[in-house]
Formats: sequence, C-alpha cells, structure tokens
Amino acid sequence: MKRVGIPIAIVLLVSLSCVCIPLLPQPVSEPETDQNGDWRCSPVPDAFQESDLVGTWQARYFPRAVTDTLTLREDGAYRQVYKDDLANYYYTSPWNRWYVEQRPTGTLYLHLEGMRYCLGTDEICRRDGGGGGTHPYHDPCERITIRNMGNEVILVAQGSEGFRYPGIESVPQGILLWHMKFNPEGTDSFFILQE
Repeated sequence: MKRVGIPIAIVLLVSLSCVCIPLLPQPVSEPETDQNGDWRCSPVPDAFQESDLVGTWQARYFPRAVTDTLTLREDGAYRQVYKDDLANYYYTSPWNRWYVEQRPTGTLYLHLEGMRYCLGTDEICRRDGGGGGTHPYHDPCERITIRNMGNEVILVAQGSEGFRYPGIESVPQGILLWHMKFNPEGTDSFFILQE
C-alpha cells in the first residue's frame, strides 16, 4: 500500500465529517431549565414591590370549566372564588390575610391564610378552614418539600422572563404565582394577573 493513500483517506474523512456536522441536531439550552432538565425559576423583576401583587389573579384547572380566582387587596386581605362547573361546586371565602415571605434563596412565597387548595382532590378543596393540610407539597423553584401547609396555601411568586408554557401568552407585571403540587411530575398550575 502506498503512503499517498493514507493522507487522501484522512482528507476525505475530514471533508465528509465537515459536511455532515451541520446536518446533525444541535442541543438546545432552554433558559427555564438547568443542565439536569430541572425547572429553574426566574426571579421576580428587580423593581418588584408587594403592591405588584394587588389585583385579581386567576388559574384554570381544566379547560374553562374550573376557575380559581384570588383578589388581593393592598391592606393585606384577599378573597378566593372557586367555580367548578363540572362538579357543580362553588366556594367564596371571607376576606382572609395574605403576606409575602422572602426566602434566603431569593424565592418569594405568597402565604394565603385559609385558602382552599383546589388543584388536587375534592377532599382537600372542601376542607373546613381551608389550607393544604398535612399533605407534602413540592416547591418547584427551590425543589424542596413543604411538609405541612396547615390552614394556609403557599404560592411561589416567580418572574416570567424566559417563561413559555402552553396556553399562557402574556404575563402582566412579569409575575406568575405558581401552585405547589403533590409531586414534581404533577400538573403545573399558575395564577395569572387579570388585566
């Protein structure tokens, strides 16, 4: 075998690989996930103030049949109006207390005393006194488990930068309120400020 054949084979191999490489799918790095594919929440906007939470927020659990509406007032009171047309169940809370907790990680928790957790089962949603009870809940931002919400529901306030989710086209104020859920693989649900 002649020595001339080896360099030609290498040149052909390198040429073919250069032609093929751009045709291969390129990995895409989504801003809302980390290198493990886990959700990484965006912080609320830098100019965030608690008053940005004042207003009417709504979540839809099933297409247009179930709505959960929270009206937050500036005086620290809120009201929940839950409508489930499928089960013919409707609930309006009295005015209860809400407050914000700044976590060491930068995550913001919105505490809603007496809120009914209606993302899960009817039993929890209809629980006297409201709250999530002693069931463990997954925090999607810190990726920790909250062992006991007791007589309140905790929502995670997060920014909408880089946020993409089916059915959510716009996010007023750049803030979402995210329901904690029974397990990390459970259904996502967000409260969106209504304009």
